[in-house]
Amino acid sequence: MGDIVDLKVKYETMGGILLINNPYGYRVNVNHPAVQRLYWLYKERKKISRGTPLSDAERHEFEAVILQRLGKEPQHERHTGERQKIEPDKS
Repeated sequence: MGDIVDLKVKYETMGGILLINNPYGYRVNVNHPAVQRLYWLYKERKKISRGTPLSDAERHEFEAVILQRLGKEPQHERHTGERQKIEPDKS
C-alpha cells in the first residue's frame, strides 16, 4: 500500500474520508477518491470481485489498516454507541 502517504496528506487537507454515525459501524468512506483505489487493491488481493461487497469482518479489517496508517485508533462505533477494538488480520 504505497499510496498511504498520499492518503494521509489528502486526509489532512480534504474532508469526507471518515464517516460519522454510520449505522453499520463503518468509519472509512470507501467511495472517497483517496480511499477507493486502496479499497479496490484490497479486494483484488483478497480475490473479491468489484461487484461483491466485503463481509463485515473484511470491511473492518480493511478499515483497521487504513485507520492505523492515518494515525487513528482502529475502533468502530456501532449504532449502540459501544466501541470495539478491531485488530487487522496478521495472516
